[in-house]
Amino acid sequence: MSRTCPRCQGTVEDSAVFCPSCGSPLGAVPPPPPGEIPAPPVSTPREEAPPVERGVFKRVSLLVMVLLSVVTLGIYSGVWLYLRREAFNRLSPTIRLEEPLVWGVLGLSVLNAAFSLSDAACRFGESSFLSSLLSLGSFVLMVVVAFRLRAMLRDYARRRDPSSLAAEQVARSGLWTFLFSFLYIQHHLNRLIDAGLVDTPPN
Repeated sequence: MSRTCPRCQGTVEDSAVFCPSCGSPLGAVPPPPPGEIPAPPVSTPREEAPPVERGVFKRVSLLVMVLLSVVTLGIYSGVWLYLRREAFNRLSPTIRLEEPLVWGVLGLSVLNAAFSLSDAACRFGESSFLSSLLSLGSFVLMVVVAFRLRAMLRDYARRRDPSSLAAEQVARSGLWTFLFSFLYIQHHLNRLIDAGLVDTPPN
């Protein structure tokens, strides 16, 4: 059986969670029309696959992320990662987000903000070598972690959607991962939430 994508009106399979034509999240399979008796499922013998543990993530506006990053001089990026480290590690059984990486991002973001404030207070208009080195180290580590998170999201989507459509649509751009880092990851987390592939915390 098939259904229609609400955005592009293309035909998609019932089991698909992303439209193969426009990439829009489709959400859950709609119920049958009133009065129509759904066809009974056909049971075929198959090997039971291990259950896929679902992550729990909070939807965050990208504009809010940008504003918080500016106001906190970049510290929010480390806090964002720290608060989601356990949820990310539930996404993939093979790809892990190690604690040293998390604490490295958080620590460098705090140090970088502290040195930026000290430069502004003590030597306004000058850029210290140490502050520049910290900024570079923080950027490089964030990019490394962002690519790790991208791999975890794609592995999770690949195991959640047997049609592989989700894996093709989730975080497929390495360039955008490099340029936008955690913003790009949160954008695709929001898409997974819209598609019903990850859970949100209870209110």
